[in-house]
Amino acid sequence: MSKKTEIAAQLVKTGRDVFGLEDEERVAGYADEVAEMMQTLSSASIEKTQEPFPPLFDASREEK
Repeated sequence: MSKKTEIAAQLVKTGRDVFGLEDEERVAGYADEVAEMMQTLSSASIEKTQEPFPPLFDASREEK
């Protein structure tokens, strides 16, 4: 089983168990797309200036 398939299966299980989604065929289709997006994003290199969210705190400005 590929990593993408494992991720998609876990998303389907979560959709069913946690959110009560019943249309398994539709959920499986979306889960497959989300798994692919997650893999693409996890392998992308992002420059610090491209980060979508600022850091929670700036360690360089931490009080001494």
